[in-house]
Order: sequence, then C-alpha cells, then structure tokens
Amino acid sequence: MNGWKANQTPDTPEYGVGIYTLSGTNSLGPVSARTAADFLILHFETASFVELSWGRGNLSFGEFMIWLSDERALVRLDEHREHYATDSSITYDIRQGSVTFQDVGQWGFGTEIYTQNFDQTVTKAQALAAALHWLETGEKSESLQWT
Repeated sequence: MNGWKANQTPDTPEYGVGIYTLSGTNSLGPVSARTAADFLILHFETASFVELSWGRGNLSFGEFMIWLSDERALVRLDEHREHYATDSSITYDIRQGSVTFQDVGQWGFGTEIYTQNFDQTVTKAQALAAALHWLETGEKSESLQWT
C-alpha cells in the first residue's frame, strides 16, 4: 500500500454502499468497511447494480461499481480514472458472445439495457471477492487484470 491509501482506516465510518434492484434501492452509509462488506454480502444476490464509495467529507478516495447479470459481472473502479476488471484466463472469442446488463437508473437516467463482450466481464464470485478486497485494503484485487 502506498500514498494516500496508507491512510485508510477501515474502522472509521467512511464507506457507503448502494444496492440497486429493479424494485428499488437499499443503501447504507457512512459506515465502517466491515459494516459495508457485511451489507454487501447480505444483499449481493438480489442486486442488479452495486456502488461502493470511500471518502472523507467531500473528498472521494474511490468508487467501486458492479453491474450484475446472471452469473457475470462488469466491474469498474473509479480512482481518479476508470479501471475495468477482467479475468486474464479468458481471451476474446467471437463464439462467446456478449453479456446483457440492465442499468437500473442508479443516477436517475432511467432503465437501460446494454451489452458487453464476455471477455470484458468476470464471474459474480470474482466481482464480490474484488469488492470485499477493496473495502478491506483500498487496493485492486491482484487476482484480476485491471485496465
């Protein structure tokens, strides 16, 4: 861990979590990283979109976002720029097709459906593990490849 991340204090209420479903939103924060992780685990299976945030006052240290579809997920970490997670063991193959995600209007733009190439997604289990790792350490999971 280096730079400003060395100042992470997971027990301090600096984290927020939003769980978005087609039927509504469930959010919590500011809470500790452990409380955010517990809330995420409890609601992850019903989510269409997850947004985790870490900040102090008006200062944002990052946001971790997960779009979910069946058994696949699109993972993005915003830390002064966008970082997308992929599984390095999966390479592009036109036969894999694409994954459909439904944007449930987390920013008030309405519901929208879009697709992503299969190789640009990860499993739901990988997405959850990466989110929990980020909450615990403030770092990207080394088990995934990040752009």
